[in-house]
Amino acid sequence: MLYLLIFIGGGLAGWAVDTAYRSVDEKRFASATFIPFFSPTYGFASAMLFWLFFFWPASWVAHVLVGALLCTLVELVTGVLSVRFLHRRFWDYRGNWLNYHGHIDLFHFACWLGLAACYRIIFELLI
Repeated sequence: MLYLLIFIGGGLAGWAVDTAYRSVDEKRFASATFIPFFSPTYGFASAMLFWLFFFWPASWVAHVLVGALLCTLVELVTGVLSVRFLHRRFWDYRGNWLNYHGHIDLFHFACWLGLAACYRIIFELLI
């Protein structure tokens, strides 16, 4: 039940942060999810980070680095699957430096690092 709550909370919060970022960047309301007001990618990443931090006894830095790598992997898999099965590209990083087929790039890995660090701080406060 706890992981379901984390998934829902992460999906809602992730959608809000992503939509705010996109809207500022595009200077208009820009939501890019196939489920209104929810991002399964952020929900899954949130639950995965919680699991990683809870069950893997590692340093704070290791948690953040591995968490960011796992979140980037989730973003890659989600991007590939959405193009393959939904025939839709929800994000396109092909114009960004060090991108991989437009699904992931260095800038967004850095964003995942920041989000993993924030989530690790929240985790410490909750546990």
